[in-house]
Amino acid sequence: MPASTRAAEVGLKLQRLRAHVAARGARGAVLTKVANVAWLSAGARTFINVAAEAGAAWVVVTPDRTAVLTNNIEAARLREEELAGLDWEVLACDWWEERGLERLLADVAGPAQGLLADGGVPGTTDGAAEFAELRSALGAAEQARAAALGRDCGAALEACCRALVPGDTEFAVAGRLAAACYDRGVEPVVHLVAADARAWTRRHPLPTGAAVASYALVALCGMRDGLVMSCTRLVHFGRPPDDLLRRWRAAASVDAEMIAATRPGATAGDVFAAAEAAYRQTGFDGEWRHHHQGGLAGYASREWRAVPGGPQRVLPGQMFAWNPSVAGAKSEDTVLAAEAPGGAAAPRVLTETGGWPLATIGTRVGVAVRRPEILVR
Repeated sequence: MPASTRAAEVGLKLQRLRAHVAARGARGAVLTKVANVAWLSAGARTFINVAAEAGAAWVVVTPDRTAVLTNNIEAARLREEELAGLDWEVLACDWWEERGLERLLADVAGPAQGLLADGGVPGTTDGAAEFAELRSALGAAEQARAAALGRDCGAALEACCRALVPGDTEFAVAGRLAAACYDRGVEPVVHLVAADARAWTRRHPLPTGAAVASYALVALCGMRDGLVMSCTRLVHFGRPPDDLLRRWRAAASVDAEMIAATRPGATAGDVFAAAEAAYRQTGFDGEWRHHHQGGLAGYASREWRAVPGGPQRVLPGQMFAWNPSVAGAKSEDTVLAAEAPGGAAAPRVLTETGGWPLATIGTRVGVAVRRPEILVR
């Protein structure tokens, strides 16, 4: 993104963060988590291992200073690539210095006591939940990046599924999915593949050497600029069996009800109740007990998961990835909640490409929602 655009977005986020810190009576904030630094910096990657929750750098924000604390291995990369266009200080310790980041923190912000941090910094006050809430509602620029990422994730997943042929191993499918993601500038942080019977027995099917005979379930979590999108597609060679079609229809119907219930002001419990009722209505009462139903997305694949009676509220500009499943089938896309309460429109589906067969499903609240069908090849 243009440096001026990034600087303006980051400037507003720094104002919000400093106002929050001041309201908490703290002297400053220390962000160590990959998700929080990506949010504040509009996309900087501080991870080395893509699965790591904590990054290789701490960002320290005081009333008059923003400093990045890291080691001598990462300093130049962060300064020249990840933080381009920002006027943040980058301070480095030697990689072998056992408590180098803590020493730098003391130099920048004084004693750890009185600082609000998101974990891993001895002596600080825990503010992890507060920072997660700050990053969850996306601004206009973030929503535009999310929409572009959603299209790319959907396109990568669907291209992979269209290229799939009987005899492909789950590993081969996952490899093509990863390649399709990287071709589009997306980090594939999760890719799940289930061939045939594994779709009935594994809710999180990490790929194996099993070969596809007639059916595959393929799922993706893709990341760019710190934002994460989730989506799932199903492929069958020849007409799917009636039982599989029934299971897909049930999962898609639950998903449609959850999406329709995702309105600003609704609680996680409200959305979960809509799912529970839909499972019951489709003949799969209690199926939700076998797998989580998804939840708030954004700078993590799931910030929280919906549970019965969950108190978290849907806010305008938040992203959600619901993933109801019935053994053998799953329905999943990432959606953006509306900007204001009320109205008849369902949340916007970000991972829809227009190139996949869709079924229009009516819901109890009167909103029609499009859900991906099983692609028959």
